Amino acid sequence: MLSAIHALPEMYFRLREEIFEERNTLLMCTLYYICFDHGLPKSATALSKVSLNDKQLSIVRESVKTIIVNLVETSVTQGLDKKAEWTKQSKEIEDIEFRQTIKNALDNTKGKHGRRTIQQEELSIDDILIAEDKSALKGAILSALNDMEHEYETAYIKAALLRTNHLAPNVSFATFLRAINQFFSREYKYDPGQRVDSFITINHKEFSVSSSSKWQRARRIISGLIEKFRRKS
Repeated sequence: MLSAIHALPEMYFRLREEIFEERNTLLMCTLYYICFDHGLPKSATALSKVSLNDKQLSIVRESVKTIIVNLVETSVTQGLDKKAEWTKQSKEIEDIEFRQTIKNALDNTKGKHGRRTIQQEELSIDDILIAEDKSALKGAILSALNDMEHEYETAYIKAALLRTNHLAPNVSFATFLRAINQFFSREYKYDPGQRVDSFITINHKEFSVSSSSKWQRARRIISGLIEKFRRKS
């Protein structure tokens, strides 16, 4: 049992890899909760309430304490939450012993000076594009970016590049957008495009036949981009 408890934080980060494949919306929400909504400190607070009952077995309390220590260590060492955020959250815990558990874990854990962006593979635009004349293709992509009416249309560009075999199918939207932003010195937001990309990728059958005006327009734009990008093959 204890070995499984110690593995919990590591499980979070294994799930993270699946999340960045963008195949599971629920996991994406979980990641947001953990990384951006102080999910690990809040989880520790919730766990502490499990053991408020005096009749709880000592093994339950010890198990909860072990989980909390692992949550603290993972949260702080991975840069997901500051120590100050843990300290603030611990004040909401009624159980003195659990508050002390968090304090001791914080004292024994080396921080990373605040929450940081989760490390993801950094690839340049040249790394992810497939073409004999990448300069010409990048010019076509820039033209497509300038023609966009909405930021989520970055997902249409990715879809067209995939359909013309100019982009490897294992390139995630996050990797694609970072490369685009870096090369073209843009700051397109992730969430709008990711939602559209997920629908096109995961619900591709529904996307291809949907009578929604939004998706009909999307198909027209992607078809136009396909012709544009094919000319750059």
